[in-house]
This record gives sequence, C-alpha cells and structure tokens, in this order.
Amino acid sequence: MPGTTALNHAMLQLDCDDKGINIDGKKLTNLRFAGDIVLISQDREELQQVVEELDDVSKAIGLTMNRSKTMVMRNEWADASPITLEGTTLPFTDSYVYLGRLISMDNNLRAVIMRRRRCVWAALGNIKEAAHLISDKKVRADLSDSTVLPALLRIRDLGGEQDVDANVGSRTKSSRADATEDQPRKAEKSQPPQRRHMLNVRHP
Repeated sequence: MPGTTALNHAMLQLDCDDKGINIDGKKLTNLRFAGDIVLISQDREELQQVVEELDDVSKAIGLTMNRSKTMVMRNEWADASPITLEGTTLPFTDSYVYLGRLISMDNNLRAVIMRRRRCVWAALGNIKEAAHLISDKKVRADLSDSTVLPALLRIRDLGGEQDVDANVGSRTKSSRADATEDQPRKAEKSQPPQRRHMLNVRHP
C-alpha cells in the first residue's frame, strides 16, 4: 500500500507538535486509518492552519482531499466561523460515520444502537430458513453464536468504540458526555428475544 505509506509520511511532516488537545499529558492531533483522517484542534484558527497544511502535503505526494466527505464538527463552545479550503467553505455536520462508527458531539448513542439492532435482526433473517430446518437446539445455538451473536457483541461494545478523506473537528473545551447509561441497556434487551427466537424457545 504505497499510497498509505506516502500519506503516513506526509502526515508526519505536519507542524503539529504544539497543536491538538491534551490527553493524559500527550497532544492528540489526528486519528487516521489508511486514507480516512480525523483532524483534532483546540480552536478554529488552529484547525484552519492544519487543514491547509494537510492539503499541501497531500498534493505534494499526488493525493487530493475528497471534498464530498470532508466536513467539520464542533462543540457548542467552539468558534462557529467557517473553515475554508481553497476558497470553498467546508460544511458543518452534527454527526459523522468514521470507520463504521457514528460520531457526534453530544455523544448520543441512540442512532448507533438502532442501527446495530437492525443489523442484528438482519443477521437473524439471513439464517431464518436454515434455522427452521434444524431441530437440534445445540446446532441452532452454534449457528446463532457464529452469525447473530457477533452483531450482539458489537452492540454491547458501544460503551467502550482512496482519496484523502478528512473529517475535521474543532473543540475549545471537553465535550460533555450526555449519553445516558440506559442506552446500552436497551441494546442488551434485544438479546433475550432474539436468542429465544433462534432457539425456538417460548418465554415462560
């Protein structure tokens, strides 16, 4: 993956030593996986500078930022002034899917959990016909564990989780974690009925 290696080298050329936010005594300036990049800045001016620098180093190695996927997230304390790139204002967004995970400034997990639950029921639907042909409960349980259970585990883990795509975010203070504890519990409540359905066991 020469493109990824070149991009990683380019990212190291950014002047970010005194930028980003402080996490346990270390500066966090970006998250990146292959060409998917999140830039993290303390304020609007810093973010504007890093976006321009990333655009420059990307062009130097023959890459371009994907304008259709490049968006800005900010919390309620951040400067609402626009971030521009070559005269174009980057759009603001309240949420963004990064590496399959929905990220939002209010940390509301409802949309994520609902999406995961739909995935679980979809996984169950994919094996529904085969499951009805199996009378052995152990075999049905094994089938559930290998297909449906992985989706359930992804739900339970919520309390933990090409061109250059830069999802950039600015913050001036720590964003408040407004997610309520009962949201992951709602996801876990999906497990018993789905498990009973798979094993063909009636609720007493």
